Amino acid sequence: MKVRAPYSLALVAFLAVTGVANAVEAETIRLALVVKGNRGQAGTAALRYAERDAERFAAVLLEVGQVTQDRLIVLRSPRGDQLRGALDRLESLASAGRAAGDKVVLLFYYSGHADGVSLELGREMIPFAEIRGRLERSVADIRIAFVDSCKAGGITEAKGIAPGPSFDLVVTDRLDVAGAAFVTSASASESAQESAELESSYFTHYLISALRGAGDADGDGRVTLSEAYQYAYVKTVADTARTIAGTQHPAYAYRITGRGDLALADLRGARAALVFPPGGGGDYLIVDAKRGEVVAEVFKASADRRRVAVPSGTYLVGRKEGGQFLAARFDARAGGEVVVVESALRPTPLVLGRTKGRADVYQSLGTGYGVVGGALGSLTSSSEVALVYRRRLGEHWLVGPRAAFGIADVSDRGLAYQYRAAVLELMLLRTIPVGGIEILLGGTGGGVYASQRLLSGETSSGLVWRLAGVLGLDVPLASRFSATLNWTMGAAMLRLNDEWTARPFVRAELGVSYGF
Repeated sequence: MKVRAPYSLALVAFLAVTGVANAVEAETIRLALVVKGNRGQAGTAALRYAERDAERFAAVLLEVGQVTQDRLIVLRSPRGDQLRGALDRLESLASAGRAAGDKVVLLFYYSGHADGVSLELGREMIPFAEIRGRLERSVADIRIAFVDSCKAGGITEAKGIAPGPSFDLVVTDRLDVAGAAFVTSASASESAQESAELESSYFTHYLISALRGAGDADGDGRVTLSEAYQYAYVKTVADTARTIAGTQHPAYAYRITGRGDLALADLRGARAALVFPPGGGGDYLIVDAKRGEVVAEVFKASADRRRVAVPSGTYLVGRKEGGQFLAARFDARAGGEVVVVESALRPTPLVLGRTKGRADVYQSLGTGYGVVGGALGSLTSSSEVALVYRRRLGEHWLVGPRAAFGIADVSDRGLAYQYRAAVLELMLLRTIPVGGIEILLGGTGGGVYASQRLLSGETSSGLVWRLAGVLGLDVPLASRFSATLNWTMGAAMLRLNDEWTARPFVRAELGVSYGF
């Protein structure tokens, strides 16, 4: 299984080779299969970013990986027969390309759960050995698999394939080559991790960053397999060394022969680019200014120059220095490149889809104080003290119960009494990230066991049913603490004089929660 832990995960397999600009050479055809799935076997926690990682990876292939739309297949949570069928279709295309005298590169990318022996496609298990065998037997000249999942290193344990050290991949930097290479996000005994701050797995985030240009160490406008792997390896190890789950070590194995350069991305034809000139230095975040999502992360020394391919748009580009985030906005337009001027960076709030540095939270427990008006009639309101549990479903949904105790002294049409209530509701909320906070939209429904005690001492009790819509805000206070503010408006159904009556009610509640 893939651990959701404080941070990342996804399974990847990928290839791409750039041809030499020579008219007499055969065309290089690049084929790719990208497989994504947040869910694994029953009992395993759903991943949050595996599917998003795969979508971002597919987008990079189309932008700079020289893969065309008609030669890219993307599968979401496929059945085993669907996965095998897609591999068969690509194999047919590879056979046709080879018959025409073309060079063929085949890429397989998987982002999802795995148990160290098999891919977990929902309830189905596809052995690593089957995927590895299909790639090794393929007629494609080059087959490269990037596997980002827990214990993904199991796919490298094949007879005749030699595992390599940390990032000594010089032998695979070939153009006129043939063979297979397997790159994994973690060793055969390690968990791969997801990061809430990046909204991605660590490995895939840095692999994509490398392909966009952060990994172009020699500045030739192409990112080779060794450059991409080295960048992803170093950054993944460095960042996961600080997590609770522990350090994650990408790995690789290969069996490739030939000569030349094997490039996974060609930045020279990028639609738009951000250029980091010599000077400055450090870790730079490139954030989509409209969506608040991290597009890439670039590390450069002061003397280095980096050119990073991005979709056309407006970006917040910056780096941390002395506890501040120094950044500026840059417009990257199609067909051009924009220089990131170090002197333009100013202290700026870091606005991400999730707050930078906030812990990865999958459930929370909180308490709140609310005021309820309307349901008791007249102008009377009641006070409620609540205990709230929420659990995330996927990336954008929260579900959980709310239990509360309410009290009020009521005067309704001349009738005075003491009101007590025990409340139990179930909430379903959609989360919408906006800057560093989350807007909550959804509904709640449940029952209230209410009792009334008249001044004369006479008591009565009964059930009241509530159904309402909810609008809320979730504002991070610290690593795992958040302030919550919810407004609820709906109807309370109660029985008066042997008849069911509906009364509108509203509730405002302020609380604090702890995520874990």
